[in-house]
Amino acid sequence: MMAGIALAATMLLEPVAWPFPDEKDVRLQDIQRQPGEKDWPFVADKGRLACVEVLGEKTIFFVPDGHDGTEKILNLDVNVFNMAIQNIGVKDVLAPYATPEELIARIAPFVAQGQMLCEQKDSPILVPGSEL
Repeated sequence: MMAGIALAATMLLEPVAWPFPDEKDVRLQDIQRQPGEKDWPFVADKGRLACVEVLGEKTIFFVPDGHDGTEKILNLDVNVFNMAIQNIGVKDVLAPYATPEELIARIAPFVAQGQMLCEQKDSPILVPGSEL
């Protein structure tokens, strides 16, 4: 009984990590459509990839240049179902695509690039385009 109380008291004294992101949990990288690029998945020709650690999960976003609020920030995921749920209300960010497979083929390189961005913990918050 006393051991249980001691364990509970010790757990209460342990520092608890804040589960929501702050500035140190965000990494950004400018990206833009290259001349002649056919499979650019976004309506905007340039923007930023963002990696944000939310509740311990690395989450990738595309933020188009000139966005006017959160309705333009797109959560990128290679799981189409997750992406659909997470982006309810986000509109006019993705270029038209014919099939979910085409969408995944277009965004997968940006998801991979965003995951590499997440690994740049010791880098500045805004990682130059040539760093990855």
